[in-house]
Amino acid sequence: MKRSLLLHLVVAALLAGGLAFSGEIGHAQDVQVLRQEIHPLQQEVVDQLNDATATLEREGYTQVNQYIDPDGLGETQSHRWSVALEPGMEHVITAVCDPECGNLDLVLYENGVPIDEDTEQGAYPTLVGVPGEHTYDLEIIMHQCDRPPCSYGYTIFRKD
Repeated sequence: MKRSLLLHLVVAALLAGGLAFSGEIGHAQDVQVLRQEIHPLQQEVVDQLNDATATLEREGYTQVNQYIDPDGLGETQSHRWSVALEPGMEHVITAVCDPECGNLDLVLYENGVPIDEDTEQGAYPTLVGVPGEHTYDLEIIMHQCDRPPCSYGYTIFRKD
């Protein structure tokens, strides 16, 4: 788990930009340096996704994909990605945003048609029981952001 957390921090720091390193990272002081390179609001997103990962791993899920947007979104903006889900596996998709965000939505599309969504008021949308059949489009919509851009990210898990 420590290695997983370190990997998340490294990826988030790289996405935040400006971090270059060589060699092996393995000391607590290195992790502290990485934490200082991440914008505090992006760190909130990393921490929330790590908490979700720890919770779902205890329930038998494995993280298969994670993305933290280095640029964030403004109010009413959205972003879409193509995501491949493993055939025959059940998936959970969760998204989070920083404390400046009040409402984030998550929509899953198959061939341009919404097949699952969490559009309830709140900053932690989650889709549960998503079947893995092929490639889908995943959209995150920022409905409320008090200080744009708001940081956000998502993680995809599969049930083992």
